Amino acid sequence: MTTKARTLYDILQVSATAEPAMIKAAHVLLSRRLEAKGDAPALRLLNDAFATLNDPKLRAAYDERIADHYVASDNRLYITGKLYSYVYE
Repeated sequence: MTTKARTLYDILQVSATAEPAMIKAAHVLLSRRLEAKGDAPALRLLNDAFATLNDPKLRAAYDERIADHYVASDNRLYITGKLYSYVYE
């Protein structure tokens, strides 16, 4: 059985091939929305995702790590290993 998994790209609502400018724009837009709602935990998660994906070295390391655990199917990612971060049903 596979479980639908949430990645840092999902948190920022961008594709895995998004350019840095798109990642930054998504971060700005989503952080404004979350600040207006006062959702501190979601904002913290968004900022952590942005910090990882905005740094080229961290992003490359993250992409390499998730490549071993996720299988693409119909533009969705599914968990195949025992990676528990960002997993939801």
